Amino acid sequence: MKLQEIIDVIGKRHTNTSGNQITRLANRAIQDFCQKTEIYEEDFTTAGPTVQDQRWYTLPSRVIKIKYVSVDAETAPMLVGTPNKKDIT
Repeated sequence: MKLQEIIDVIGKRHTNTSGNQITRLANRAIQDFCQKTEIYEEDFTTAGPTVQDQRWYTLPSRVIKIKYVSVDAETAPMLVGTPNKKDIT
């Protein structure tokens, strides 16, 4: 179904809803669906430089899963499981 068809169908039932509002809602639904089904992927770069022995960095709130971490074009080993103690370094 194309966006214009969605606008037409919803517009017939909700006559006070503008095409722009329907488009924004459809886009939000698409993003939500893609994140929940992990279809949507995005690359992130840390805002500042990486720091030796620092393990925690702030990422955007939309991140739901990390597939891999790359440092200087090499894939970093990932922690499997839960750490034995809380580490905030």
